Amino acid sequence: MGPGPSRPSSPPWHLAVAAGLVGTVLAGQGDREIEAAVIAPDGTRRHVVLALPHSSTAGSSTAGSCVTDVTDVTDVTDVTDSVELRDQLADRGMYDDLTRSFNRVSILAALQHQLDTAPDDGIGVVFIDLDGFKQVNDELGHEAGDTMLVEAAHRLNLGVRHGDVVGRLGGDEFLVVCPGVTARAAAQRIGRRIAKQPTGPVEIGTRTVPLQASIGVAWALASRTDVNLLVADADQAMYESKRRGEGRPVVRGLAPVEALPLARVGGEPPSYRGSHG
Repeated sequence: MGPGPSRPSSPPWHLAVAAGLVGTVLAGQGDREIEAAVIAPDGTRRHVVLALPHSSTAGSSTAGSCVTDVTDVTDVTDVTDSVELRDQLADRGMYDDLTRSFNRVSILAALQHQLDTAPDDGIGVVFIDLDGFKQVNDELGHEAGDTMLVEAAHRLNLGVRHGDVVGRLGGDEFLVVCPGVTARAAAQRIGRRIAKQPTGPVEIGTRTVPLQASIGVAWALASRTDVNLLVADADQAMYESKRRGEGRPVVRGLAPVEALPLARVGGEPPSYRGSHG
């Protein structure tokens, strides 16, 4: 069997890096590694791993010993490329590649987090579906459709309150999570504000394309609902908005004096489709 893959050699400036980073470490449990971001002599930001062995001058098995001799560092490995790849993959796991809004998984996780951490608060969810999106894709091509999606996301992010979170569920569907909404009427006002944002022409090449959205709003007390229920209610409200065809938000949810959230229409929540057209 041939030799395994070689480990990157220490950069020539590794002793200077080690001198600046060596400090309190956990000793006495075999080799220790510290990952750190540093500024290299050429001014670039690099990520390195410092290896600190059990036999270092930390000298004891007591946690919190101090390494003060730079020669205790047996190796400094430049891992910048690996760290940058890791960060890129993590970024892709959280954000939608096209619109840079939260992706489906992240926006639903944000909603769940809000329900878990503020059970006594009211919460609003706004479901946005772009009108005529399929026609734009069919007539002008997917690149034009992508332009419309990016512009819609940009406008939505401009229109939400501080603390609200915008995510793309897929296709031409967006979801806005609105924490700290005190009542159904407040959720309705938020929906109206958001409804104004996507509306207006979009320049796509030499064409001017109108942009309008159907918007559904759901509201409930966080302790009296769940993710599926809220999103399903907002989805149903969006369908009603689309049926009316006026680009005005429709609100579903419990009235301020009621103790239970509005029941779903039709039993099980609908699946969240890629596009309503």
